[in-house]
Amino acid sequence: MTPAITRFLDFLNHAPTPFQVNKLLGKRLEELGFKKLESTQVKQAQFPGKYYVQHGQRVLLAWQTVKDAQAPIHFTAAHNDSPALKIRPAGARIQNSYLQLGTEIYGGLIISSWFDRPLSIAGRVVWQSKGKMHFGLIDFARPIGILPRLPIHLAREVNDRQSFQKQSELFPIIGQINGKTDPTKAWHKILLNQINRQYPKAKADKIVSYDLMFYPCTPATITGSEEEFVVAPRLDNQASCYAAIEALSKNPLGHHNVVLITDHEECGSQSAYGAASNFLKQNLQALWGENLPRVLAKSFLISCDAAHGVHPNYLGKYEPSHLTYLNQGPVIKTNFNQRYTSNDLSAAIFTALAQQAKVPVQNFVTHGDISCGSTIGPTLAAQLGVSAVDVGIASWAMHSSTETMGIRDVEQLMKVLSIYAQKPLPEIK
Repeated sequence: MTPAITRFLDFLNHAPTPFQVNKLLGKRLEELGFKKLESTQVKQAQFPGKYYVQHGQRVLLAWQTVKDAQAPIHFTAAHNDSPALKIRPAGARIQNSYLQLGTEIYGGLIISSWFDRPLSIAGRVVWQSKGKMHFGLIDFARPIGILPRLPIHLAREVNDRQSFQKQSELFPIIGQINGKTDPTKAWHKILLNQINRQYPKAKADKIVSYDLMFYPCTPATITGSEEEFVVAPRLDNQASCYAAIEALSKNPLGHHNVVLITDHEECGSQSAYGAASNFLKQNLQALWGENLPRVLAKSFLISCDAAHGVHPNYLGKYEPSHLTYLNQGPVIKTNFNQRYTSNDLSAAIFTALAQQAKVPVQNFVTHGDISCGSTIGPTLAAQLGVSAVDVGIASWAMHSSTETMGIRDVEQLMKVLSIYAQKPLPEIK
């Protein structure tokens, strides 16, 4: 494996939630020479310069500028969230001596894939210490929960039934406990112990609130007879986040590079941390001021997300003339009803960039009888008014608790984004 792929696997194994994704990407940016700014300091950024800013520990904006402030911007965007089981604020209960946590489905996950596998918990917690409130990221980083299925002897229809009772069946078990114990106190004690382990000086004595989720303890694994596949949770869309930030290690020639990593794509992006917020536009305005419209007029956006690779057992689910394969290059995603933002010109530009990187390109459209998904590309293109293309890495089992991609495709996307980060856009006259 190349050093970049080794780092990628390590990144996947230590980024269970968007909070940890942003923390790790920020650390990587600092290794690459980027300076962290607070939101109030963005106007102080100099040209040329390398900076990044975060908002709410959920959304990240990084940029590398050249001396000419009116040069075009090469935007790359991806989202850092994945479908998950989020823990309800008051979800603890004790049933027949088992301590359980109620969950809410976040995003369009494949429910069955979360059963019968070790689960851990990570996210952010607000706690009190001697009456003062503090917050921090936590990660149990070990199996703590399980969501067991009924045995087939008690559910003879298990291999035929595909529906689940979301209100009653999605209560992972995290321990065995005296039935007379208060469930909230028991759960909060577990959280306080974890906080004080991770933050020895915290002396946390009360839980105030949290944003926590279960995640599968499946490590990122290379598989296949020729080690050609990577199998891991959250490949959608952490693979794109990783590739976008790695490409910023390249110095631009005559243009600015801007990378946006947003949260909440899996539930529609309508939040202060999603692509539909004014976070990007506010910061661009702070950097470019009255020059921004002229700069945007000659700029370009690559929106990166996962794509559907053809599954050999379900060929009827795919448009037959647009089959995409793992390890055969990045996928340009097209939908004429603007669920994806690609068009003829933007697709041609991405194809030309891939040719410069000596990387093959594939094309995907959805089967005519199946509704099309979407991503942050159309939202951002509409906000900015820039030409844009939606691309992704072909995958299997998108939105399962464990997904599969071609390992070569991760490197191929990085190669294309690296060319995009360094060189001017190919001309179309």
